[in-house]
Amino acid sequence: MPRRRFRFRPRLVLWCTAPDLASLVLRSPLGGTPAQQAALGQVFAGPAANATDAALRTNWTGAVPLYYNNETPPTGVVADVDSRTIYSAAGFNQGNATLGGYDFVGLLSTITTPTAVHYGAGDIWRFGDNEKMAKNIPGATLKYFPNSGHWPFQEEQAAYVAYMRGFVASLPR
Repeated sequence: MPRRRFRFRPRLVLWCTAPDLASLVLRSPLGGTPAQQAALGQVFAGPAANATDAALRTNWTGAVPLYYNNETPPTGVVADVDSRTIYSAAGFNQGNATLGGYDFVGLLSTITTPTAVHYGAGDIWRFGDNEKMAKNIPGATLKYFPNSGHWPFQEEQAAYVAYMRGFVASLPR
């Protein structure tokens, strides 16, 4: 029987991301309780604040509600994610150190594959990064999910799946 050859056609979906870290130092997420804001500050305070796996876990689980629309995660999500997460302070700190020179803004215009960019309108990290990506990637689409924070695929599952199905259906075959 002859082998069937598949032709790979790349596609790109960007959600809850940024092309650089320039705006990270200029912005301060809005909302949340003082305890959540303090926990978020600790998450990004550097290696000393996240020196152990337990400290990273405490800081992250305290801050994660800020990532949801109106700081209200769907019932049980934080506990479920926490129960399945392996916290590694060393890995987290190394990842943050690696991101020190992260800047792909100059390369966005070289992306030629169909691209979907989306965010939740209530995302604490929404400070123009998604617009910057969609504007600079030729032909990219931009979609906001009005009732989501950082993870629309959790908060607006039906709308997210419908959007992704529409994006895939619109692609050339």
